[in-house]
Amino acid sequence: MLNQLIQQNKLLLTFLFLSTILFSKDFTTSLKINVDNSDNRAWWFDKKNYGINRSVFLSELHFKTIYPIINLHIETRATDDLLSFSNSYVEVLINNNNRFKAGSYFREFSSYLNDSLSSGSMLISNNAEALRKAGFSGKIQLNKLRRVSFEYGISHGIFNKNDIYIEAPYLHEKFFYTNVNLAKSKIIIGLVHEAMWAGHVKGFGKQPSTFEDYFRIFRASHGSDNALLTDQINALGNHLGIWDFAIISTINHDLKIKWYHQHIFEDDSGFRFKNGFDGLWGLEISKKNLNLLLEYIDTTNQSIKFNKAQHPDKYYFHEVYQHGWSLNGYALGNPFIEFTENIPIKVLHLGIYKENKSFDYRFLLSKHVNNSNNFIYGLFINKKIKDFNLGISIANNFKNQSSSQISFGYNF
Repeated sequence: MLNQLIQQNKLLLTFLFLSTILFSKDFTTSLKINVDNSDNRAWWFDKKNYGINRSVFLSELHFKTIYPIINLHIETRATDDLLSFSNSYVEVLINNNNRFKAGSYFREFSSYLNDSLSSGSMLISNNAEALRKAGFSGKIQLNKLRRVSFEYGISHGIFNKNDIYIEAPYLHEKFFYTNVNLAKSKIIIGLVHEAMWAGHVKGFGKQPSTFEDYFRIFRASHGSDNALLTDQINALGNHLGIWDFAIISTINHDLKIKWYHQHIFEDDSGFRFKNGFDGLWGLEISKKNLNLLLEYIDTTNQSIKFNKAQHPDKYYFHEVYQHGWSLNGYALGNPFIEFTENIPIKVLHLGIYKENKSFDYRFLLSKHVNNSNNFIYGLFINKKIKDFNLGISIANNFKNQSSSQISFGYNF
């Protein structure tokens, strides 16, 4: 199986080179191989790695080519039993401010978030594979001074079939952001809505999937008479979203401070901020080649005091779509949030990145502050030698078992 996957990567690499030579004027290609020394499932080798546990042999191939109005982006990752094309898509530029995208890709919102250092977005991070979807996004400048702008997007996607989903559920996603540019600061206020709907769920039958049902999903409205009784009383499908806030301040030419908060909600009470401080709170300081990030995750309120006669919000979890907000066993959003059961958490997270001429270092450190779990860490060191990259990584798990990895990369 391993030899077959390696051969598939070779064939893909050959195809990409030929297509590049024939059709493209601007392209980048890179290849990476990762080798692990241990069977321990280290946290930061398993999480935020595109739905692949890196504690195995892993090869990666990244390819990007730019045409006048079309961008082609391909990423493939191969282990001994998996070949993934997550984050591979075609992007069509309609004009300077609007674009259409189709394939397997991540989010087009929360662009301020430093994915390499953050614990992960509350909705869509790179913890799982990217969902298959097609969408439209754009931007509007309100005036010539460009003080105020709006960003928006909508997409339709699909999950995967599995032991519970006889027919795969659909994804509905939309977002709207307002950006205000001041003298040395940018204020970002956004709203993102995600929903799982339709499909055929084992034990619950085929779920509503007509155009009328889609508009109910769009409005987060209750289900019709053909929906489950719980969906007739509450909203049809599985809904979640965030109020997204960020302030980015430029102190001088090499110092930037970023504050942000992703306020998670799963129903009307959370939408109206009745779930307290639940969500992701973050602060990032950037100076020259140094980034320092500190985050706090809280999911303990869950509108319990507000909804005294109802169940708590249970972020990522759902009674009907029992795999919750996940794909292939990995949470689609922040990896610290459990999607199979409701476990309230408080987590502190630290991320540090330092770069010099030939080395770069990335360090992640996290701790559950509401239980006695160990600190979990990940140290990633990368050495650049012309077009080659040599990486050494060390990480542990909650049992404090450590693992190390060596990676080799080449940029064509």
